Amino acid sequence: MGRPSAFVGKLMEPLLSGVFTVEDDDLFKLLFLLQKAEGRFLEPSALAGMLGPFILESSSYLDKHQIQKKKTIHLVWGTGGSLVPKDLVRDLTDRGGTLLNK
Repeated sequence: MGRPSAFVGKLMEPLLSGVFTVEDDDLFKLLFLLQKAEGRFLEPSALAGMLGPFILESSSYLDKHQIQKKKTIHLVWGTGGSLVPKDLVRDLTDRGGTLLNK
């Protein structure tokens, strides 16, 4: 996202341990996979959270910060999608399919 909400950021600050970033192409791939598996569309930026558990599993973040895996909660904020024009939904989904088939 271009600029997160300062209000929400202040509310979440004591609850968050860390953040991560995701490449745009990975968002489009996830968009395609979600559409294919569940028939759902989310804004591409909302799909960034889907990679969180995989990123944690492949890093030393939990150990480094002495966080017990069983005490973690991963939340994906699945925003948007309902107001995106159907032709744009198709274009974005197709882009993800093309990237996966490279």
